[in-house]
Amino acid sequence: DTYHTPLLLLSQLACSINYQLRTILTLMITASPVQIPSFIYRKSQTWIVLVLLQLLFAHNDAFTTAMRNTNRPTTRPSLLRQYQSARKGDSSKHQPSQRIHADLITFDLDDTLFPVAPVLQDANEALVQRMKRVGYEHISVEDFIDSTKYIRAALKVSGENVTFTELRKRAIQKEMDKQRPPDDGNTASQFYERWERERHASAERNLYPDAIPMLQKLRIDHPSIVIGAITNGVGSPFEMTSSTLSEYFDFCISGEDSEVFPLRKPHVGIYKIALQKYRELVIPVKGNSGIIEGGENWIEENGCNWFHVGDDLANDVGASAACGAAAIWVDLLEAYGQTSKKRVSVDSSKQPSWSTASKEDLDKRRIVGEKARESITARIERLSDLPDAILKTLEVI
Repeated sequence: DTYHTPLLLLSQLACSINYQLRTILTLMITASPVQIPSFIYRKSQTWIVLVLLQLLFAHNDAFTTAMRNTNRPTTRPSLLRQYQSARKGDSSKHQPSQRIHADLITFDLDDTLFPVAPVLQDANEALVQRMKRVGYEHISVEDFIDSTKYIRAALKVSGENVTFTELRKRAIQKEMDKQRPPDDGNTASQFYERWERERHASAERNLYPDAIPMLQKLRIDHPSIVIGAITNGVGSPFEMTSSTLSEYFDFCISGEDSEVFPLRKPHVGIYKIALQKYRELVIPVKGNSGIIEGGENWIEENGCNWFHVGDDLANDVGASAACGAAAIWVDLLEAYGQTSKKRVSVDSSKQPSWSTASKEDLDKRRIVGEKARESITARIERLSDLPDAILKTLEVI
């Protein structure tokens, strides 16, 4: 702890000077006499002390903030209680020279932090291989997708609405019913669990290379930021521990959650539930009544700087903007392998092979998406561009 404390302090203090200087100082602090010649090491220590002293006098507010966050717990609830206290203390004085920080940043997951195409392909293949090993020898990925499309179309006709989890379980059961394997006690739910585990494992393997550095930069730029995930699928950053993605998120809201379904994106309901979660985290509950301070327009009333980041114009940009977010469209370069544009393409041949959406659904989504372009606050082509895009937006607030 004593070794990392000066590193945290220096990162906070140097934040107002420039990013390159902070990087150099960080490397010098984390170096050791074993890694560099001793005379350079001794001189670098002296130089660092001088820089620190200059910063202490020139940036007293930054130093105070850094001291306040030095003992910041790693658990998110403790961090958020400290965040609330800091905001109350800062509300009485707003100096023009102080940088405005973001309060809440929410992310879509699929095709925003990782490409969804290889993730779903890996999950489907893992499912099929598992079923083949226990006797379902004639199943293929194509069979599973076709069954999913068939059931989805039938549900649309009947008017029944089910979660994506239930849809996949029914498709698995349909494939099981086609064959008569040995009586091994396997169920559609067990096979589905294999699918979901591989979905998270593949998402970690395919995480965009600049995703973690981007999240790290956001934490530095906005020390009290609350970061959440809002997704229609079953993906969750808290199930992605190998990549350390889970360390940067405070909450996750899924369209599969019982308190959310069927209010999936682009319905504004899922965003309102996410905002409620945010309020529960940063605002004390009145006694034990469960009533939280603030009205329906809490974001506007409290001057909360909320950004939502996602790849889908309809689901992410338009819907979040309608709830008060500054919507950032993640329209990444071709090398990232996004499929969002292909999913709403008029040319059906460009549709991803794993997509089970009907043409009618895609047409509606395309129309809503085009209208949502009016709500774009910023557009980025690389995830690494996000921190600067947020800072630039805050400058004009």
